[in-house]
Order: sequence, then C-alpha cells, then structure tokens
Amino acid sequence: MATVVSIFGGSRRSNPAPETTTDNQAEQHAEIEKEVSSAETETKSPGAQVVDDIFARLRASSPAEVAKNIAKEAKEAKESKIKLVKSLPKKPIAITPILDTQKFSDRDASIAPLIVNMSKKLKRVGADELNAVLEHLNVKKSSLEIAAIVGTTSVHTKHHAVAINDDIMAAATEGAKSMKSFGGSTKRITKKAVGDAVNAMLLETIVQPLRDRLAQIVVDSNANRDEIAKAVRSMYRDWKLTHIDAHTEDLACVAYSMGSHLSLEVGTPVCWMVDPNGPECADAEDNALSGVTPCGEKFPTGHVHPLAHSGCRCLVAPPTH
Repeated sequence: MATVVSIFGGSRRSNPAPETTTDNQAEQHAEIEKEVSSAETETKSPGAQVVDDIFARLRASSPAEVAKNIAKEAKEAKESKIKLVKSLPKKPIAITPILDTQKFSDRDASIAPLIVNMSKKLKRVGADELNAVLEHLNVKKSSLEIAAIVGTTSVHTKHHAVAINDDIMAAATEGAKSMKSFGGSTKRITKKAVGDAVNAMLLETIVQPLRDRLAQIVVDSNANRDEIAKAVRSMYRDWKLTHIDAHTEDLACVAYSMGSHLSLEVGTPVCWMVDPNGPECADAEDNALSGVTPCGEKFPTGHVHPLAHSGCRCLVAPPTH
C-alpha cells in the first residue's frame, strides 16, 4: 500500500486521536466564562437588572417574602421622595396686605376726645412733679438720687397711670366695640391686662426718658442745686410743649388695640393692617404680609397686637373679605 504524503508537511492519518485538555486550560476556560458572564451583567439595562434581582430573590426565598420586601422598599423610596420635596425651598406666595381704611377712621374718631383729656392730665402730673422736685432740692442735704427725687420707677409710673386710668379703659372699651361684628365682647377686657400694656408704654415713652434726663442733669451740674433747678424747669417745659401730646396718642392707641385684641376669642383669624397715614415701618409691613394669623399668636415681629413701637398706628382686625 502506498504512503500518502500531506501537502501541508505532515502525514495524513485516517483516524486522528482526540485532543486532550490539560488542567491549566480548564481553569482558563472557566475564568473566561466568568468574565463574559460578568460583562453581560454589567451591560444589561436597569430594567433587566431589576428583573434579574427579583428572580434571584425568588430563587432564594418564598414569593410572599419577596413581594413583602419589594413593597417595603417601594414605601421607603416614596417616603424618601416626600422628605426630599419637603426639604426643598418653598416658592414664596405673593400676599396682598389687607387694608380697611374705615377701621382707622373709626378708631381716630373714637379716641380723639380721650387723647385731649389724657394730655391735659399728664401735663398736670408733670407740673405737680416739677413742684415736688423743686421742693426736694430746696431741702439742704437732701439726697440727689433719682429715687429720692421722683420716687422709684414703679411709683413714678403709677403717678402717671392713675391720672389717666379712666380714659385708658374708655379707649380699650372703644376698641372692643369695634370688634362686635366679629364676636368681640367688652366682657373679656380686664383692667390688669390693659393696665400692664399701658404701663409698659408709659415707662418706655415718658417715665424712663424723664428719669434718665434728670440723672444726667444732676451729673452735669456737679450737684449744684441751683443749676439743677434751672435745668429741671427747662426740661419739664420742653416735655409739656413737645413730647406729651405725641406720647399720649401712643397710650390711647395701645389701649384701643389691647381692647380690640382682648375682646376676640383666642384663635379668631386676624390680620395686621398698616395705617396708610401712619409712619413707615418695615416691621409692620412684614406683619401685614404674613396674612391671616390666629388671635393670640405672634406675628413675625413677635407682637400679638399693635403697637409694635412708639409712633406705630397699626391695627389688628379680622379680614372682611
């Protein structure tokens, strides 16, 4: 039999033996398959990956448990989204301040005669106080401490408060009457509540400034009683002519506002209104822009009712529309 010669340089065998695979080759094949599987997983779309995850959980546990876990995760995701939305800055809501000019006209008309009476009475208190100070200075070796000259702060304030008490309560009553159509009642007004508000204003606008000025006069005069007496006369004359009237209006307005505030039931919706004829005030504008606020709760400036400051002529009242 003739020998067949391969044209590729080798002998041709009619029954070639199968190729054998070494251990190293098997490991290499396994590693390649692993890498391919990993690459396929990475290139899958998010939706396909979620489906694979669900089937993986189904194989690992019961369908009921998997469904429970999926529902839990969905709930947590929803709650997380809600928290995120709440944490985002809220878009400011444009609010048009409520203004009822008639309320200001009614207030001014009702307290005008009371302001005149109160001004006269406070000027009388000032005149009596001046005489008492001069008499004290005429006593040799009398104390030049302010408490000795005009009394303690509380006593000094009380002298003024007692003089105008009737007019203050009348102003508070007028304020309560202005809230009648909104359920306001004069029965809710108490002398203590109104008195505390007025006394605080008295101390801030009249009593403490007077005491501070008196103390400065004593220091500037080097305890010379004649100089003190001269300066004191000038000071009380200035207060009578240029300060008392303006501060008396403050007192009447705070009493009116206190009366209207006390007359309403706690929680009644009210708005802060800025007097169009009053002084400009950024704080008052902030309160007006805050919109409706339950009676008894604080407005942005920390006040529950006017006055927000000396000279403030704002009002608080329920919205009429």
